[in-house]
Order: sequence, then structure tokens, then C-alpha cells
Amino acid sequence: YIFIKKQVEKILAYEIGFKSITHKKIGLDLIDFDLWLSVTNPSNLSYDITSQEYDIYINDTFITRSKNTLRFPIKPNVENPIGLNIKFNPTLFVSKLGTQGLNNILLNPTKVKLTIKMKLKTVFYFYPVFIDYEYETTIKDLLLESTNKIDNVITSNK
Repeated sequence: YIFIKKQVEKILAYEIGFKSITHKKIGLDLIDFDLWLSVTNPSNLSYDITSQEYDIYINDTFITRSKNTLRFPIKPNVENPIGLNIKFNPTLFVSKLGTQGLNNILLNPTKVKLTIKMKLKTVFYFYPVFIDYEYETTIKDLLLESTNKIDNVITSNK
């Protein structure tokens, strides 16, 4: 019992890091890219991420929601990649942010806050566990991280 309790505490001390962005299409009618994260599981036990849901905001304005139901196994004591495809219509994006918001993205990306509210469903020995967290950065920092492949680590509050 003590071993399992310690392992569960370690699982709850997970780390999620930003890995990269893979651009698929950037056009007037569609922006399509893959967001790659890494999950580090500090326990000795494996589990699976069975679904992901991401709400994406720019300067507190809701932009889009992306979902993924692919199963990603999370192995112990290693960095595990998880991916999510994000698609949205840039015309709707511009109408939500307005001209000033678009100008800030293009001309002043340090003032553009990107917030991703994430909900992950995991399965641990047939028991569902839900993980909610929020990732926040600026557009400039996100692009620098993607270019330099610098990890931005989110650590659980446990």
C-alpha cells in the first residue's frame, strides 16, 4: 500500500513541457499546425493519456478548442511526447481579435498573451484520472521556444 501511495504522489508531480510546433498549412482560409508537448512521469508506473481538450485564448479572447482522443502511453521516468492538431480559420480569428489585436501579434508579440487551458483524461490501472492545467506565454516567447526548441516546463502543484 505504501509503495502505491508513493507512486501516485510521484505521478501527481508530473511535468509538462512545450516541445515544438510543426506548421502544416498557413493560408487565408486555414491555419493548421501540430503542437507537441512532453510529459515527464517521475513515478515507476505507466499510464495512458486517453483524451485531451485544449481551449486557446489570445489576450483573454477565446480563439478555438481542439480535441484529441488518440491514446498516448506515458512511460515512467522518461520524457513522453504528446501531440495535438490545431486548426482554425484566420478570418474568424481576426474578427475576434480586431485590427489592433492582429497588429499586436505582428508588430508587438511581447504584448500578446497566449493561454492554453488543458484538460487531460488519463487511465491508471483502469481508473480514470483527470488533469487540468493552464499554460501561459507570449507569442514572442512561444516562437522563440519553437525555434530554439527550449522546453518551457509546467510543474504540477503537488
